[in-house]
Amino acid sequence: MLDPIIERRVADMRELLQLWNSFHKYFAIAVKGGEYITPDREAEFLQIKSRIAMLHDTFMGVLKHDQDIGQHVLSLVERSITLKHLHRLSVAEINKMQIEWHESYLLLSEMVASLEEQAEVISNINPTTYRIQKTKEKAILHFKNFVASIWFKVILIAIGIPILFTVVNHIWSFSNLKKYKLTRKPYNIVVKYWRYVNPNIPFENTSEIPRKKGNRPAELEAESVNLSQQTATSIITQPDLKATLLGSNIQFSFEAYKYKNSRDKLFIMFFLSNEEDSNDKMQEFMDNFLRWKNSLSAPERKNIEDYNDIFRINNVIIIISSTKSADRKIIKELEFGVMD
Repeated sequence: MLDPIIERRVADMRELLQLWNSFHKYFAIAVKGGEYITPDREAEFLQIKSRIAMLHDTFMGVLKHDQDIGQHVLSLVERSITLKHLHRLSVAEINKMQIEWHESYLLLSEMVASLEEQAEVISNINPTTYRIQKTKEKAILHFKNFVASIWFKVILIAIGIPILFTVVNHIWSFSNLKKYKLTRKPYNIVVKYWRYVNPNIPFENTSEIPRKKGNRPAELEAESVNLSQQTATSIITQPDLKATLLGSNIQFSFEAYKYKNSRDKLFIMFFLSNEEDSNDKMQEFMDNFLRWKNSLSAPERKNIEDYNDIFRINNVIIIISSTKSADRKIIKELEFGVMD
């Protein structure tokens, strides 16, 4: 088969080698000087130089070694301004340019021979096999370029830091940093941004729970009332479940609201667990709660569901109590982002 790219390179390098020989002939004419330098020859020399310069990029793109010698081609062309200019050069400069031309000639000859050999090998290859090989080479090249790029380093850091954080956290809990005044602020900053990677990190307090309060019903306004933890759990009569929410490791807090021009109330109650494996413990509570609720009679179950929404966010059990089920749903789904 024929590879059009290789064939094009062979043709270009053959032409460049021929032009390089012609360049040397005109170089010899310039050294002689006198009547040998004519306007026509100056014009021909200029055309040769122009074409060499055009092919030089292809030459350097194919060249795999001795790049400095390859640059001699363009350097000689640029320094050979005219035949008359060359004639005025010193013997030492002429000799130096002759050496550079010869080195470049040998490199060009080697390049042409190598490309011709490559073209011959390719001509004997099955087209399908060749395409597969070229695809592999391109894939390897793209991979190497990607590994060397800044994006690979960015991705490596982005993946490596979370992995390192997770591994170290299994050995020594980062939460210990919050105990010390010097490291408490950096710890809070790290945790804040770490939640974007792992949103299941247990909360230290309820203020860390992400909320969109702008979605809350407009007629609600905060109210200052007293509400005990015991009263907040009154809807749950199953002893073990109630004991969980009243446990010493539970951080209880609440928000109370009243409706404008109405006696209706709305309570949002938080039960935050700060024990080990708190997420799992609160999930276990929810599983047991749902089993218990489903075991109740229809009227008992309806009494709970008509006035309360109970759900979990990480290590926090949240109970929203109100007679207005639509408002409870808005707060649960739009403010806390918890969908049924």
